[in-house]
Amino acid sequence: SLKTSGTSKTYKLNELSSYCTRTVTSIDTLIKYLYEYPRDIAVHNEHLCIAMSRSDTCLYIHDKLTGGFIKRIGVFGEGPKDMMFPEFVKNNFEWDSDRLMMYDSNCHKQFYLNDELELEGFTSLNTLYANMNCVNMSDKYTIGQPLKGETALFQIIHRQTDDVKYVDLYPLLDESLSKELKNNLGYVYSPNILCNFKKNRIMLAMYFFDSMQCYDLSGNLLNAYS
Repeated sequence: SLKTSGTSKTYKLNELSSYCTRTVTSIDTLIKYLYEYPRDIAVHNEHLCIAMSRSDTCLYIHDKLTGGFIKRIGVFGEGPKDMMFPEFVKNNFEWDSDRLMMYDSNCHKQFYLNDELELEGFTSLNTLYANMNCVNMSDKYTIGQPLKGETALFQIIHRQTDDVKYVDLYPLLDESLSKELKNNLGYVYSPNILCNFKKNRIMLAMYFFDSMQCYDLSGNLLNAYS
């Protein structure tokens, strides 16, 4: 069902398809869609926080219950407190509830959104942790997908020693197909990664495979679901 203008209505699939069709009549609308779009989303206390790409202001904050707009913060740029493509640390539920941990691999920074909805705590991101996607952090580990360098499903970094464990791609592609796609394996194997460090678990939901995978913090595959 969809809620429109304060009322709810149930649509059949063919009706929903028709309902969702829109004709773009302004080139400005199309350009705004192409150059300003949501990159990541997270819930912080009573707020819905949206990290935007290609926007002069990188973080949009809304009321999570009403959807009402509250504020925009985070300047796009290369200054000490500027950012380019910020993302949320995925396991924020394991950190303090009064802050929302964030990072930006492009400008090698980590920072957080505080309870007053201000950005602070800007520090340099270790070069080992830069160029990573879907980052999860604990006091002991940093886990995410490497965007450059090693072709791996994900990597596990021990923060005290900077030792890196690269986890092999899984499932393996047919040999002939993998040759055709070898220059894009990082994209083909893009996962959504969520860790629960207290339970020694790493969960992956694969974009292009009908599959979820469960690993331990040593990078051992425990189970795969499809």
